[in-house]
Amino acid sequence: MPVVDFSPHIESKNGLLKEGAGNIAGGFSKTLYCHTKRFALKRLAKGACHVKYLQIKRSALFHMARLWVLGFVLWVIGVSVWGQCTITLTSGNNTQTVCTNTSIANINYTTEGAIGATFLNLPTGVNGTWNNNSITISGTPTTSGIYNYGVILTGIGCDLNPVATGIITANPLVPVSVTIVSNDADNNICAGTSVTFTATPTNEGANQTYQWYVDSTPIATGSTFTTNTLGNGNQVRVEMTSNAACPNPVPAVSNVITITVNPVVIPSVTISASETEFCEGTLVTFTAATPTNVGLNPTYQWFVGATIVGTNSDT
Repeated sequence: MPVVDFSPHIESKNGLLKEGAGNIAGGFSKTLYCHTKRFALKRLAKGACHVKYLQIKRSALFHMARLWVLGFVLWVIGVSVWGQCTITLTSGNNTQTVCTNTSIANINYTTEGAIGATFLNLPTGVNGTWNNNSITISGTPTTSGIYNYGVILTGIGCDLNPVATGIITANPLVPVSVTIVSNDADNNICAGTSVTFTATPTNEGANQTYQWYVDSTPIATGSTFTTNTLGNGNQVRVEMTSNAACPNPVPAVSNVITITVNPVVIPSVTISASETEFCEGTLVTFTAATPTNVGLNPTYQWFVGATIVGTNSDT
């Protein structure tokens, strides 16, 4: 920028400068420049200008331009010294699909020329770390969704846009359940009685599996279970493993059926007659005496030879 050098013999009349009153350093003599209120040099037509300032001050715009140029020079120097930032996927898959609450496989990158990294749009529960030119993305997504993530490197010469991207898909959990019933209405049986248990699943998938337990002992597989060896107080349950996408829980555990088993008893009864020796046509009364293991309401059926006689009575 030319600098006005007003000589001591400035000619002025009524506050005006005439042509030739000042010299412009740098070869622009005999052309008058005047400093205005906006702090900028203004070349005037032949004539004069009103003298307000004799000292030229650089404008704010000039200072801003100088700072911009300085910044550009430093950026060029930085790029030439440090080079550009780079990132390389070294292990793991940057496109993954997992169930919610299931850990992803670690995703690892190496970087050059960076002093840090910023991570964009990772699922809740998944984090990225940068340490000594090594990046690791790991964790367990806790919210379902499709997450298009990005990595931005920081440092001189690094791009302000993501230099690495990927997709992490977290599928929602599917609720799974199973219930069981038996073919005995009150689950109160006699020892040796055969009982069948049936499982009814929800969201079981196409190829679910079952494991039946009597107490804590695994006993059978399949959607039904039949046994005649239960003991009193045995507890029956089933665990079902669904092959649906993202089942929860795994496995699903059924309700428990507790069996009452009554021991097998042998009922017995003896009979007596009112007469043991009698003539033909004599009335004889037979009585069922001392019945054993007959329960509260036994029934009776009398026979003479193979012929059914009498009524449901103990005589």
